[in-house]
Amino acid sequence: MESTLSCEEIVDYFCENVKQEKVFHASLLVGSDSLLLEKTSANIIEKIFCPLESNSTTKQKIAEKIHPDVMEVSAGDKKNISIDKIRNVIQNASIKPWEAKYRIFVILNIERMSIEAANSLLKVLEEPPAHALFLLTAENIYSVPDTILSRCQIFKLNSLGIRRTYEELVNTHQIPLHRAQVAAQLADGNLQSALLVLENDWKVRDSLIQIVLRNRDPLSISAAIMAFCKSGEEGRQQTKKWITFLSSVVRDMMLIKSYTEIESSQIINSDFFGELQRSTFSCTYYEIASFLDFLLKCLHMTERNVSVGLIWENICMFLHNN
Repeated sequence: MESTLSCEEIVDYFCENVKQEKVFHASLLVGSDSLLLEKTSANIIEKIFCPLESNSTTKQKIAEKIHPDVMEVSAGDKKNISIDKIRNVIQNASIKPWEAKYRIFVILNIERMSIEAANSLLKVLEEPPAHALFLLTAENIYSVPDTILSRCQIFKLNSLGIRRTYEELVNTHQIPLHRAQVAAQLADGNLQSALLVLENDWKVRDSLIQIVLRNRDPLSISAAIMAFCKSGEEGRQQTKKWITFLSSVVRDMMLIKSYTEIESSQIINSDFFGELQRSTFSCTYYEIASFLDFLLKCLHMTERNVSVGLIWENICMFLHNN
């Protein structure tokens, strides 16, 4: 089965299957939000073990990841999920459940399995013990071997969306409303990305916006932004992020230029609303639109292994010539 569903719809599907005692032995959740994938997995386990929502002790064990019939595997700090971890899964799969009807094995980001680990997992998916359920997650389905995909029911998980993401940030993570709204917009409704923005990039994002809005010298802008970027692949990923942030600023300027009456809640970087209005006043719509188009082209350049330094030089030259 392959569907594009919300977290709630997927959990409800499992709930109905539990009632009918027709739970499929292997399921793969696919989505770009790793935090939401993990949360959905936990909710599915809860429904399988507590279909009547009556066992608070079991729910607590699942939430704290101490339930004896749940085993979670991930790459952790390593590059790949090793064959030893999968062998451990197979060994534990042969053991009957301690408390529940099933033993559930959660394997996160299965696209990070080594070839040997994938081949080893395939064997147990082909002939699984009756009491063993496998709940797999992947952010990139195209990196999962077809042999694994063919033995799973597949669910494509929708992101929470901007509104539900900032509500989750406020209610679960105690993020101030204003920051939560901006982070949710910047992350385009991806909860994991929004948390990363808040934890790692908020100060840099503020600095980038101030550099662009308060500095009219293109060379100074380029040099200042380059100072935030490290070398190698990490620098490339940072460049993609900073260009995305800058694009959000220029997008806001386009909206302000297009509408004579616009509220701060309608733009992404609402905490800079006043400065955005003042900066937009001295620009034409064509200049703003051209710069946004150019930034999007630069974003594509980061995917093609173009030198990070060259990308920022191009941005600098564009600002200088326009």
